[in-house]
Amino acid sequence: MADIKALEHPTLKVPYEILNKKFRAAQKQLDREVSHVQSAALEVERGLGTERCSVADINQLLGGMVEKLQVLKRKAEESICEELQAGYVCKRRLEHLKEHTSQSQWCRKRLDRMLVEYFLRRGYYAAAQKLAQSSGLEDLTNIDVFLVSKEVERSLMSRETTKCLAWCHDNRSKLRKLHSTMEFNLRIQEFVELVKADRRLEAVK
Repeated sequence: MADIKALEHPTLKVPYEILNKKFRAAQKQLDREVSHVQSAALEVERGLGTERCSVADINQLLGGMVEKLQVLKRKAEESICEELQAGYVCKRRLEHLKEHTSQSQWCRKRLDRMLVEYFLRRGYYAAAQKLAQSSGLEDLTNIDVFLVSKEVERSLMSRETTKCLAWCHDNRSKLRKLHSTMEFNLRIQEFVELVKADRRLEAVK
């Protein structure tokens, strides 16, 4: 059991981190949308307290508030859906780890998972995806994470920093905890590439 806990730690850590990240992002987004709704409500309240405000003005203010409420509802539904999907992956992996008592079948799945991880780390993405699909391991592997890193790596090889900077923005809190200078180095590289492309004005903005 100790062996399983040690080796399978990343199996649960990655989806948990993704779930946590989605939760925090959703919380920030919903807080922002709620503040927009509150601002719209204040505008309606001010309008009702003004004698000069006509029925048409009130309708317009109410329309704006309804629009913001609809945006809030849509964002909330999207966030809940994403969190449920991430939660399902965590649950699926927990269930998989609990199946370790049926040794032969579980060990085979575990071997396939390790092969998928190996292929991903070596850059054999097509082979990893094919093995994961044929073995029904999509929910038990971190293919999506590696595919994102693949896109970032390709963009950097093409001397483009946009995707990597976006990744840094999404993972800023983690990078800050690690005292990473990655984003700073990327900004320097971005400056260099802009200067090379004779886009000096953009470089100094």
